[in-house]
Amino acid sequence: MSQTYNRIFMLTIAAMALIVLASSYTWLTRLNGKQVLSLDREVYEVDDVLVLTVHNIYRGGILVDVDYRIQEWTGDYWHELNTDSRDSGVDAASKVLAPGETYRQVMHIRWLGEGRYRIGKQITTLLEEETNTFWIEFMVEG
Repeated sequence: MSQTYNRIFMLTIAAMALIVLASSYTWLTRLNGKQVLSLDREVYEVDDVLVLTVHNIYRGGILVDVDYRIQEWTGDYWHELNTDSRDSGVDAASKVLAPGETYRQVMHIRWLGEGRYRIGKQITTLLEEETNTFWIEFMVEG
């Protein structure tokens, strides 16, 4: 009987760890049914410039990392690309947005080949100090 309780206890601990991990690294595109991120279009050419807009739809201020992440769809999974060494034309910093404000970020994507991508922005709510990564997908064509 003690082995059964031990297994239940270990499974409960593992489930709790997964819940904590999932809540600290959420893959979101919407909050309360409203779009947090938007792009100037869904399909870009190889040598294009992408314009990403962050919308503060939250009831309080948010802190938006200017840094971003880009992942490429391989057909089976999302592969993280190295954005540190790329010429994005963006200086790393953070922006504070009041409720209802937006922030536009222009990014050069000339280093991306044809494919399906998603861009992630880390956003922290200032009231609860919760941090989530929000994602939006786009395509690059020849």
